[in-house]
Amino acid sequence: ILPWRAQQDRLGKPEAQHFFAAGCAVVQRTRLVAVETIEFIKCDMDSNHGDPNEYFPDDQQPVNDLDAPSFPEPTSNKDQDAYGPESSSMDPEERKALSKIVNAYRSYGACTEADVARWEYNFNRLPQAHRALLHDQPAKFAGVRAGALENEKFFQALIAEFHGEHAPSHLKIPDEVDEVGSGCGGGDIEKVRYVLKNLVRDWAAEGAAERAQSHGPLLEELQRVIPAKKGLDPPQVLVPGAGLARLCVEIASRGYAAQGNEFSYFMLLCSSYILNCTEFADQWTLHPWIHSSCNNVSDADMLRAVQVPDILPSGQPILPGCLSMCAGDFVDVYRTKDQICSWDAVVTCFFIDTAHNIVEYLEIISQILREGGAWINLGPLLYHWADSHTYMSSDELSIEVSQETVERVAAHFKLRMVRSESRDCVYTSNSKSMMQTLYHCAFWTMIKDSSMEDVPLDATMHASAK
Repeated sequence: ILPWRAQQDRLGKPEAQHFFAAGCAVVQRTRLVAVETIEFIKCDMDSNHGDPNEYFPDDQQPVNDLDAPSFPEPTSNKDQDAYGPESSSMDPEERKALSKIVNAYRSYGACTEADVARWEYNFNRLPQAHRALLHDQPAKFAGVRAGALENEKFFQALIAEFHGEHAPSHLKIPDEVDEVGSGCGGGDIEKVRYVLKNLVRDWAAEGAAERAQSHGPLLEELQRVIPAKKGLDPPQVLVPGAGLARLCVEIASRGYAAQGNEFSYFMLLCSSYILNCTEFADQWTLHPWIHSSCNNVSDADMLRAVQVPDILPSGQPILPGCLSMCAGDFVDVYRTKDQICSWDAVVTCFFIDTAHNIVEYLEIISQILREGGAWINLGPLLYHWADSHTYMSSDELSIEVSQETVERVAAHFKLRMVRSESRDCVYTSNSKSMMQTLYHCAFWTMIKDSSMEDVPLDATMHASAK
């Protein structure tokens, strides 16, 4: 069950490399002319909970939905047949989850039309003299409709791609996908609109300033503490909560082997489409802000277009086999024994507060890092599950602690702080809006150092233990 918390604004072609997000496997497909190789790396997942990197503005309502992938465990670590068509059938819960996402994308146009119709209805209720003063509104409504058509073209192309024979099995949409009948009821369609905002953040020129605030420091610090050197094997870098995967692409293009981990089907479908199916830069024109009817300086700001992707992912200088995506909950995938001491660096951006139990996150990060490996983090502590009791019937675990406590617990797990600062960042922000949410983010680097002295427990904890 995936909560969507009503909180602040954070809430290729055949000749190119082809990156598949995989369920039970990390799949890296590299296409060079007619040569194709596939590597499988086992990633076990046995439950579906938590949400790596999803945030919504203040004016959206919390929703309770299921969109997390739940995949059957592979029968073999290196057996390609285990991931073939015969094993790609979905269990009922997984099928239901994917059906909801597909239907949300498909209903985008109808839901937007319902919104515009409501705006027109309210406009027509005004006295004629008042309508005359607002004579520019019909043109705005027409502009929203035109923008929605452009957005719908993108979503239709996205969905069509995952009906194709080359779609990764865990994202392949069955021909008989269920019609779940969610209609235009808030939750699902808001997630589709949230994807539009993330496309701006990750893959539009307009999002460059926002990426510079958050991705920029992370990339600079990674290159400083774990440099990628020519002639040596590329350092292995994990990016939990990868979203639409721009940070992963930037890391891989700098000479690293980057793996993104993502939980949401909404993000997995869109990131796979951007990584694998775009043919040239600025291929798609989108209008991401047409649904934001408040805090606009001008109608033109609301209707403005962006082009995505601003760069062609398959055209980046990424070594074969050095970019992959892994679907599933961070805890379930990376707590396994085969992940211990497997990573040179873990890079987290607006991620750690997605934890039910942040101690578990810290423990896993320490376990999967090699000795001397680096954890580089940037983000606030807006714990996603803190108010889940107000909108979910299930009893969801949520532990909310301060940054000081996070740092103390990290030290217990032999993560030595070598850099700690604060950075101001926005997240999926509309740069032309009259309302901006600014986060004073923690930015730190910790090094795995097993020689650290044990951190003594607090005296009160000793007392409670007795």
